[in-house]
Amino acid sequence: MTYNSFYKGIPFAIILLSLIGFLLFYGYRPTHSQASLEPVGPYFNGVFPEQPPSESPITYEYEVVDAFPNLKFEWPISFQPVPETTQMAVGTLEGKIHIFENDEAVSTKTLIMDISGRVEQSKLITKDWEGTGPRDGAFMGFAFHPEFNQSGSSNNGYIYVSYLANTNLVRISRFNVPNLATMQVDDSSELVMIEFSRLESLTHYGGTMDFGNDGFLYFTFGEFGGAGIADPTDAQNISDSFRGGSFRIDVDKDPAKSHAPRRTLTQLNSDDISGVGYWIPNDNPFVDATGGTLEEYYSLGHRNPWKMTIDEETGQIWVAEVGPVGDEEVNFIEAGGNYGWPHKAGNTEPPNLSNDRLGPEWPSSGIIGNVTDAAFSYDRIASNSSVVGGEVYTGSEFPELAGRYIFSDIYSGNIWGTRYDPDNDSFSTIDIGSYDRVWAYGKDHDGEIFFSRGFGYNNYAKKLSRAEELPPQLPNLLSETGAFTDLADLIASPAFIPYQVNAPFYSDNATKYRWIAVPNDGVADTAAEQIAFSENDAWEFPEGTVIIKHFEFGTDQRLETRFMVHGSDGWYGFTYKWLADGSDAELVDAAGLEEQTSFNGQPQIWTYPSRAQCMQCHTESSGQVLGLNTRQLNRNMTYPTLGQTKNQLIHLNDLGLLAGSFQANQINSYLTSVDINDSSAPLEDRVLSYLDSNCAMCHNPDNSIRAAFDARLATPLGDKNLIDQVSLDDLGVSGAKIVSPGNPDLSTLYLRLSSLDSTIKMPPLSKNTIDTAAILTVHDWIEAIGPTPEPTATPTATSTATATATQTPTSTATETLVPTATATETADPTGTPVVSATPELTPSPTADPNTGSNGTIIYLPIARIPAESLVDREP
Repeated sequence: MTYNSFYKGIPFAIILLSLIGFLLFYGYRPTHSQASLEPVGPYFNGVFPEQPPSESPITYEYEVVDAFPNLKFEWPISFQPVPETTQMAVGTLEGKIHIFENDEAVSTKTLIMDISGRVEQSKLITKDWEGTGPRDGAFMGFAFHPEFNQSGSSNNGYIYVSYLANTNLVRISRFNVPNLATMQVDDSSELVMIEFSRLESLTHYGGTMDFGNDGFLYFTFGEFGGAGIADPTDAQNISDSFRGGSFRIDVDKDPAKSHAPRRTLTQLNSDDISGVGYWIPNDNPFVDATGGTLEEYYSLGHRNPWKMTIDEETGQIWVAEVGPVGDEEVNFIEAGGNYGWPHKAGNTEPPNLSNDRLGPEWPSSGIIGNVTDAAFSYDRIASNSSVVGGEVYTGSEFPELAGRYIFSDIYSGNIWGTRYDPDNDSFSTIDIGSYDRVWAYGKDHDGEIFFSRGFGYNNYAKKLSRAEELPPQLPNLLSETGAFTDLADLIASPAFIPYQVNAPFYSDNATKYRWIAVPNDGVADTAAEQIAFSENDAWEFPEGTVIIKHFEFGTDQRLETRFMVHGSDGWYGFTYKWLADGSDAELVDAAGLEEQTSFNGQPQIWTYPSRAQCMQCHTESSGQVLGLNTRQLNRNMTYPTLGQTKNQLIHLNDLGLLAGSFQANQINSYLTSVDINDSSAPLEDRVLSYLDSNCAMCHNPDNSIRAAFDARLATPLGDKNLIDQVSLDDLGVSGAKIVSPGNPDLSTLYLRLSSLDSTIKMPPLSKNTIDTAAILTVHDWIEAIGPTPEPTATPTATSTATATATQTPTSTATETLVPTATATETADPTGTPVVSATPELTPSPTADPNTGSNGTIIYLPIARIPAESLVDREP
C-alpha cells in the first residue's frame, strides 16, 4: 500500500467536517498582533536583568537594621499582625499589647490591653540590666482568633493570652474587644480557660500560642523545672498536669470536629482549672474515652518550648526549645511526638544535665507517643546556650529564604535558617547573621520577619536587610514576568509580536509558539529600536530584545516556556517549567532539569536545558538567535486582530522594525526554508532546510568543531563538504562517509540523526526521541543522491514565499493532514497554522498523526491513526 493511495481514499467532506469540528473543539489560542508597535522598554521594561544571572550559588549576606526607627518597645515578647488591618501588635513581658501601623516611618503606638496588674512583675528586669539570661514567665504570648475583625462573626473580638499571674498561677485566658473601631480590650472580659500552680519553679514556662491552619489553638508549656525545683519527669506525664508539652484545643467547640474534655485539672485539684471555653479535637493523638489522659496534649517530652510558630503555607509547627548543659534544639512538631526530655535532649540520649550528672535512662517500658529526634540541635556552651525562635519566612524581600525557619541564640547572637526537604526527609541549615539578646519574634501580613531584644525599655523592632546589592535575578514564576496577560489562555503581552518559522527545529514531539519584543518607544526609528536585516546572514537585534518560545504536548499538556534575552554582554537564556495543573510555571535552576513525562500515552523524557546548554545551541557563529531570519520568516501568517494575512517580513517592515537592505518587492527571490514534511517541495530542499534548522548553529565555517561540514541553507550543496566526505568518526562502520550517495547505512549524518545514544546522537542536546518522519525523508534523499555535485555558487533551495496579504503560502502546505493541491494557510494568534483544503495534497508518509513530527503541525481528529500504520517498510 502506498502512502498516497491511503490519503486519497479519505472523503473530502469528512475531512472538511473534521476541520470544522477541530476548530470548534480546540478553538484559536488568542494572542496580540499589532497594527502598530506597542512601546516597551529594554529587557521587557526591566523585568529581566542586563547581565545573565550567575550560575554559581549566590552567597547572601544580611545585616540587622531598625524596622521602625521612630518606635521603641518595653520588654517586647511577641509581634503579631492584626487581622483585616495594616497594623501590627506587640505584646510585652509586663502584660501590655500595643498596636501600630506597619510603616517604617511610624512614630506612635496605641495601648489596647493592659493586664500588668495581674501579671507577675518579678520577671521584669531593670532597664539597665545586661546580665546573664532572660527570665521567662510574666506575659508569655497572645494570638488573635482567625475570625478576628471579621464582620458577622461571633468570634471577631477574641484575643487569647498566656501569662504567669501574680497569684502564683499559670493561665490561658480569652479576652474580648467589644468595639473593633477603637480596638480596646475589655479587661473585665477575661475568661480563664486553663489555670494551675507553677510549683514555685523559676523558669521553663514556655507559654507561646498560635492558631493552626485547621482553626485549632496550639500552645506550649515547659516542665517548670528550673534549677531542679520541680521533677523534670513531669514532661513524660500526660495525665496530671500541663507540663512539658504542646497542646491543641478547639475554641469554637465544633461538635463535628471535637468533643468536651473527659479529664480536667479541676477533677484532679479543685483549685486548678481546665476545660473552660474549649473542646478537644477528635483527632488529637492522646484522646482517651476512659478519661485517663489530659486529651489536650499534642506532643510531650519538652523541656522549655520557648517559642512556637506555625507555617501558614504548610501547617507545620516549629518550636525552639532551650536545652540543658548539652544540646539546644529546634523541633519539628508531629502529632503524638515524644521529644524525650528528660531522658533525651536534642539528639543526645541520655542528656548531659550537668558536668557530673547524666539524665535518667529511658524507662524499659511505657514510653508514651513516638520518640522523635530534633530537627536541628547544637552543643550548649557558655557563648552559645539559649536557642529562641522563630518564624517561617514567607515574605518576598528575600526569596532565597522562602520556607526557612528563622531562629537564633540569645548569647552568641547567631541567627540561622533551616528548611525541611520532605523528599529527602532532611533539614538544611544556613547562617544568616547575628544580633545578640534576641528573644522576641513575629512577622507581618506579608510574611516579613521582625525580632527584638527583650530586655529593658529602649528596644527597637529589628529586621534583616541585604548587606550588599544582589547579583541580577530572574522572576521565580512565569506569572511574575508579566510576559503573558492571561496565563490560562496563554495570551502574550501586547509588547510581544507572534511569529512562525518555515522549518522548525525538532523538539521531541512538542508543539511550539513564538513571540519577540523589540524595545521601542512606539515608533521604531533608531538603531536601538530596529533589527539589522540580512538576506542570508543572521539578523542583529537591539540590546534588551526578548524572545519567547513555548512548548506543549497537544493542547492540554504544557511543558516549558523559554526566554532568550539580548543582554549588555550578549544573549542569555533560561526557562520556566509549568506546574502540573497548568496554573503557572516555575523558574528552572541554572543546572537544568530532566524528568519523565508522557506523549500520547507513551513514556518520554523531557529535558529542560541548563542555561549553559542554551548557549551551546545559540552559538556566536550562528548569531545566537535561531529561527528569526529571512529564510525562516519569509512566509504568510494570519494576524487575527489585523483581520488579514501578511507575509511576516512585510509585517515586521511595516512596523518599522527591519533596518538595512530589506526590499518588500524582492521577497520572492529570497532564499526560503521549507518544512521537512512538505511533500510538495523538492526532496533536497526539504532535507537541506532541515539541516539548516537542526545543525547549522554548530555546523558552519565560523564554529571550530570537528565535523566541519557547512549545514547553512545558503551554502550550495556542492560546497557543503557533506557528500562523499570522509567522516572524522566512522562510528565503527567501515567505509562510512558523512553522506554516502545512495547508502544511508554508510552515512554518519543519517546514523547520528537516527540515534539516541548520547555519544552518537545529533543534535547532541535535549534529544530524547527520534524524528521519524525526518529520518525517513533523509533516508530517501541519500538513496536518491547521484554522483557528487560540483561546487556552485548558486543556492539550490527553492524560494516559495509570497509578498501580498492574500497570496497563498507554499512553504508549509502540508502542515495539516488534509488532501489538497493548493493550500490556503491561516493561523491562530499563537502562530499555529491551520490550512483549508482542496483535494490531492499528500502528507509526509511518516508524519505523526497526533501532533505532527515537527511539533508545529495540526492534524485533524479524523486522521488520528497510529504512526506505525503509515510505514510499510523499514528504513
